[in-house]
Amino acid sequence: MIVVTYIYFFICLLIMLFTVGYIMYQYYRKQTDKKRIATFKSIIDKQLKSIHQDRPLAENHRKYLLDKLKHLNYLIAYHDALLSYQNHEDIKDYKGAIEPVIKQLVSYYAKRDDMEKAYISHFIATHAAGVWQDDVVYRKLFHYLTEPNVYLRENVLKAFYQQNNPEWIVKAYETLSSQHIDHHQKLIQDGLMRYPYDKRSLIEQLYLKRGCFSEPILLGIIGFITYETSDYQQLFYDWVKEDKLPLEVELKLYRYFKKYPTEQVKPHLLAMLSSQQDEKRTVVADVLAEYCCDDVIKALKIAVADSNWFVRRNASRSLLKTDVKIDDLMDILTGPDRYARAMLRYYLETEGG
Repeated sequence: MIVVTYIYFFICLLIMLFTVGYIMYQYYRKQTDKKRIATFKSIIDKQLKSIHQDRPLAENHRKYLLDKLKHLNYLIAYHDALLSYQNHEDIKDYKGAIEPVIKQLVSYYAKRDDMEKAYISHFIATHAAGVWQDDVVYRKLFHYLTEPNVYLRENVLKAFYQQNNPEWIVKAYETLSSQHIDHHQKLIQDGLMRYPYDKRSLIEQLYLKRGCFSEPILLGIIGFITYETSDYQQLFYDWVKEDKLPLEVELKLYRYFKKYPTEQVKPHLLAMLSSQQDEKRTVVADVLAEYCCDDVIKALKIAVADSNWFVRRNASRSLLKTDVKIDDLMDILTGPDRYARAMLRYYLETEGG
């Protein structure tokens, strides 16, 4: 029993020593990081004063940065220091002057592990806008794209989004597609929405190259266009009629016509409400809520009796968003199909009043 007690106290002592040691280590790291950030701020201040007086950036400053920023901890500290100058009037000139350093760092970090490559990509994505446009930087980043690490890949794409040339984004998507590397559609869509330059030009180039992109990238692009503009009604209508269109892409295009209804697409939507594929009928039944007319109401009333629960649900909800009168629904509410009756009554009570 005594032995067990000693073992217990020994284990507790080890845990306490580990905890104290960890706290001291974290404190030491925090203080070290603060000193590094303060040092970088001091030397950046000197260079900003020189730039403000129309003097060039000191060459020894570039050499100092190149030496220090090859170490990740220093790069993190430098990143934090730069962030504090975001609103400084001369910071863009300063960043432009250190672009040669960035070009060399991208080559250096290409030999490092994925997490270090991800951080240099994040660093460029954060600070590149409007200043670091040299092709060398982005050609080097292309070599990072094919790595299996999603975090790395996303940071590289974020860097491309800061380049004032849509062709880089197009090339990046072509590379991912040709290498059969999937990148989630939501990440694609959100990244494109952060593009700070001419989005219309970006959309045009992406649409022209749509045949070169994988399905997840196409879905992200369609989502981006849906958020940005109603100008693609005709082009998307032509696209949705193409043969051998991936199902998810087709469904995404249908959803575009819910946000931007057009009479031109209505006959096609009505035809798809009789499709053999449940997914198409489900989405179209939801989209038709925005097309209020007699033929749509008639088609939705038929869809309320569909064999698929999701189609019945969407058709019921869409019906109640049209100008349909309760008298026009009595044939369903008093009809023989108990599933249609139950679905319509439920949404009448919860959404239709």
